[in-house]
Amino acid sequence: MIMADELTFMRMLRDQLTAQANLLEALTSHPTLVGAGRERAVADMLRGLIPRRYEVLSGTILGQHDDGSPQKEERHWT
Repeated sequence: MIMADELTFMRMLRDQLTAQANLLEALTSHPTLVGAGRERAVADMLRGLIPRRYEVLSGTILGQHDDGSPQKEERHWT
């Protein structure tokens, strides 16, 4: 069961990422730049949340109805 404080925290993270995505779209309509900026925002957020022994490099983020991107991801596991 998710506690109220955890739900509030998750909503704040969602709102922060949404604001960053909207800002990028306001600056440019170039899909590659917008996508790269969104990926960077998510990676930066994850770096602040996960233990330092893990490293955020790249990956695919899927929404509920997404099939993923055609970009080839490189994965490193330690």
